[in-house]
Amino acid sequence: MAHSPPQGRLKLNVDGAFNMVTGEAGGGRILRDHKGNMCCAFANPYHGLKSSLAAEALAFRDGILMCCNKGINEVMVETDSLNFLNIVTVQLTRP
Repeated sequence: MAHSPPQGRLKLNVDGAFNMVTGEAGGGRILRDHKGNMCCAFANPYHGLKSSLAAEALAFRDGILMCCNKGINEVMVETDSLNFLNIVTVQLTRP
């Protein structure tokens, strides 16, 4: 379920995708304020991946790096991958 961040904090949405037929992968991220206004967004192709989980992880990494590069130290993160969420929160072992 989508939640808005509290006032003064930003929210980073990340998503990764992988096409098994073509072997293509990519990921995106968008940073929004508490009103839903977009601060910035990016998308990247990823090469040499074998799963959507790997694409999700790279989108997350790139999103966190984007925030760090902009001097944003506290951010609320949202992903649509339950497996990735469980791995990051140590509720599931990394495959």
